[in-house]
Amino acid sequence: MKGLANFDPYPFILLNLFLSFQAAYATPMILMSSNRQTEVDRKRIEKEASIEKETNKLAKETVAIIYKINKTLKQHDLYSEELSSIKAKIEELKNNDRYIIDLLENRIKNLNDNKEI
Repeated sequence: MKGLANFDPYPFILLNLFLSFQAAYATPMILMSSNRQTEVDRKRIEKEASIEKETNKLAKETVAIIYKINKTLKQHDLYSEELSSIKAKIEELKNNDRYIIDLLENRIKNLNDNKEI
């Protein structure tokens, strides 16, 4: 093993050469990989932005629809209350008319009874 001990003495020139060579051929591959990853990331970010934009658009449309539904329900409630009020007035008028008819019938009957006397 004594022969190997002097193979690459202290300044390690051969080791330095191997490491420089490895760095020289690895660097372009690392840069290409980095560029590819950057492109993939850019496309992903664009797609996410597009999805977010569409999601925001749909959310706004949904809120607008919910607002219209609530407005329609409130109008329906108002119309329903108004309709109930009108129905109650009609019933009241029917009862009043029935009362007036009963009074008139009683008067007619009384008049007829008085004529017979």
